[in-house]
Amino acid sequence: MEENNKPLQPQTTPTSQKQEVKAPKISVILMLVFVLGLTAFIVWGIYKAAFPPAPPLQGQMESRTISVASKVPGRIHKVLVSEGDFVKANQPVALMSLPELEAKLQQVQAQERAAQAKQSLVDEGARPQEKQAARAQWERAQAAAALALKTYNRISALYKDGLVSKQKYDEVQTQWRCTTLPKSVPASRKNPPLLI
Repeated sequence: MEENNKPLQPQTTPTSQKQEVKAPKISVILMLVFVLGLTAFIVWGIYKAAFPPAPPLQGQMESRTISVASKVPGRIHKVLVSEGDFVKANQPVALMSLPELEAKLQQVQAQERAAQAKQSLVDEGARPQEKQAARAQWERAQAAAALALKTYNRISALYKDGLVSKQKYDEVQTQWRCTTLPKSVPASRKNPPLLI
């Protein structure tokens, strides 16, 4: 019975020792979490105070209508912006179709091609057919001049003998002078013109 007379003492079991050890660990962990949370909240508050967001602008604004015009008349082909869009200086807002201007451009390009074709003719020279025609014309003129000279000499002799009238003599003399007029042209023109 002696055993029964002993005052009862709480028995310490291994589980109760674990609970006593866990209790201080949990309170330390909770304290650390609270301190970290408080530190993060303070840092976030300082950051927000240092870099505040831009306040939204509120109020009323008067708007105005702006007319847009081009230097040349035309039709709008495509609109590049919508109503309410912000635009910058020199930003295109629409594409225009200018049929009159395009037709004028095509006309000028056609004139340029025609001028280039004429220039190529000048650069290449005359065709052989043109050269042959000019040579034949020159030979005809030479033959006509020789015939006019012979006719003049014959009629002149007949006129001196009184066998031809003054009218016929004048006609032959005029024809001969007309054929000799090119001889008064500079020497460079006496030769047949060569088209190159």
